[in-house]
Amino acid sequence: MKKPVFDKVAQISVVVDDIYAYMRRYNDDYGIGPWTVLRFDRGNTSGMVVRGAPEDFEIRLAICDCLNIQWELIQPLSENGSYAEFLRKNGPGIHHVCMQPAEGYARIREILAGRGHAETLIGGVDSGNMEFAYVDLTDDLGFVVELMNPREGCVPMPPEDVYPR
Repeated sequence: MKKPVFDKVAQISVVVDDIYAYMRRYNDDYGIGPWTVLRFDRGNTSGMVVRGAPEDFEIRLAICDCLNIQWELIQPLSENGSYAEFLRKNGPGIHHVCMQPAEGYARIREILAGRGHAETLIGGVDSGNMEFAYVDLTDDLGFVVELMNPREGCVPMPPEDVYPR
């Protein structure tokens, strides 16, 4: 058996059409909460590139650490961008799974590129000093993988809201 290239599932990300309705359902019906709500757009991200072109988007994102994993809900706030495209094409559903690389961020990107897997989205969060990449492993694993590289001194953004209050 080969040595695993990932050593942890870090996050499950779901694109939704109404983030507050989904937070209520996850929290109130299933006990998955509490949620921290953030807003992202070109003003607080950098280097966002989708399939080689600059990404123009606006999203509201909610995160929650529960059941030994981080849950992420993403609601597109504009018709632009890959998250809005996903929602139009598929409806609400799992968009990607964030996997922690066993040999580090740069190394896993090299390994996957060497296997012919293209990065479908790359970017970073300005306030958090963090970069990330999505790699489409649908043909191999059945889903898109997010690789995250929180750098030293990574500071989370202040929340826009929380649920429940």
